[in-house]
Amino acid sequence: MATPTVYINAPPAHAGAMTQVPPPSQLQHAQQAHQLEKQRTAQKLVMLSTIFGWGGVGCLLALGPGVAIAVNGMLGAVIMGLGLISAIAGAVIGQVGRGMQGRVI
Repeated sequence: MATPTVYINAPPAHAGAMTQVPPPSQLQHAQQAHQLEKQRTAQKLVMLSTIFGWGGVGCLLALGPGVAIAVNGMLGAVIMGLGLISAIAGAVIGQVGRGMQGRVI
């Protein structure tokens, strides 16, 4: 009895239409491009968190009390509240950006 011939690179009998896989060099290039795009996004998020964080702290501790004393107490309280929200949003955005970079604190 003869053994059936097995072709190593042949598609399985149930494969149907075969999909083409790009060569490894193109796959690596696509993965590197994806990693670079992810890194750019993470850097943008960290920069945005710095702006929101320090801007919020400035509104909370300097601008808000200054407006409350000089102009109107209620307007100063609103500015301080917005500064607090901005500082918290900056902290959350910063953690997301640092997590994308792989350096969660």
